[in-house]
Amino acid sequence: LLMPTFSFSSVVPRHPSHPTAPSSPSSSTARSQDNTESSCPQNNNRRRTKVLQRFSKQNKTKQKENDAKMAIGGGGGDSKAIKEIKFKDVWIDAVAGGASGALEICVTYPFEFAKTQVQLDPKTWGSKPFWACWKDTYHQFGGFPKGFTALYRGMPPLIIFGVPRNACRFVGFEVANNFLKLHAEGLGTVQRNILAGLAGGVTEAVLVTTYQETMKVRLIHDRLSPNPRFKNTFHGISTIFREQGFSGVYKGLGATILRQGSNQAIRFPTYYYLKSWFCDGPDGNFAQNGPILGIVQQIFVGATAGAASVIGNTPIDVVKTKMQGFEANQYTGVVDCIAKTWKTEGFGGFYKGVGARMGRVSVDVALTFFFVEKIKGFVKSYL
Repeated sequence: LLMPTFSFSSVVPRHPSHPTAPSSPSSSTARSQDNTESSCPQNNNRRRTKVLQRFSKQNKTKQKENDAKMAIGGGGGDSKAIKEIKFKDVWIDAVAGGASGALEICVTYPFEFAKTQVQLDPKTWGSKPFWACWKDTYHQFGGFPKGFTALYRGMPPLIIFGVPRNACRFVGFEVANNFLKLHAEGLGTVQRNILAGLAGGVTEAVLVTTYQETMKVRLIHDRLSPNPRFKNTFHGISTIFREQGFSGVYKGLGATILRQGSNQAIRFPTYYYLKSWFCDGPDGNFAQNGPILGIVQQIFVGATAGAASVIGNTPIDVVKTKMQGFEANQYTGVVDCIAKTWKTEGFGGFYKGVGARMGRVSVDVALTFFFVEKIKGFVKSYL
């Protein structure tokens, strides 16, 4: 019997690139393997997992970019929400910085008192240890309580201005740091912290520190004079402002900007660099190493950062103090003050009071960073 013939190739669809050629055995085998793999639930799950991981990674990257933009109030998202987040972060930095400033001043002011005396009267105190002026001042005013309170003469201006000073410093640092993270991605962490610290120091110098330091230096200088003019701190402030005006209380602005800018440009990167050693990163928490050990480590890191800034910029501090004393009129400017100090006192003249300043600043910076991180954590826990 004659049976009708059928071409197998007419039934099996041909590959698009070879419309007339029959499927080769190797291609058939490959397709069968593909079909086998695609039909295997395990392989399907593996491919699905890889796809989900890729999308998850992309979403996390985009989220980090949005968070960085929102931190400085720019790019993406709802503008109202961005402004609220920015204001909240700035407010937390301001509260933490201001509160830490008031607390550390109460603890460290006697060191500041001794340092200023040594710099203003080097003939009397220059050859003595800084604590000798505590002893002499204490006995000069008849012991406790007047002798004790005399060590805090000139402190009220620091308390009054210490809160906004530290607030400006930490707000300026955080805003500049976030800005650089977004717009200067090529900078390393240390370089970014140096620039952000410089910005924080300049901010506090211009807005608060120059006026505050002028008042402090002149109140202490008046107290050491044979015939003090000021009845109390507030009488001294009002008298200085009335007699010398706005320009008078802003004497030494350039020197103060140099001092505070260099101070913070040294302190912030040193603190966060050393913190990375103990906490596996600058954003870590010392408490992860234990409650007691964490506090010891944090105080040590802060004190080291403070000591580094003292070594780096005490000459600037000496020039600033002389430019803000009652004898400031003998200097025509910062350069003239440097030249006359070098001529009359030599290299050692630029490190007058370094011992007292080292003690005060080390404790100051250690307490400031300690209080700032604790207060920020406390405030954030209730927001």
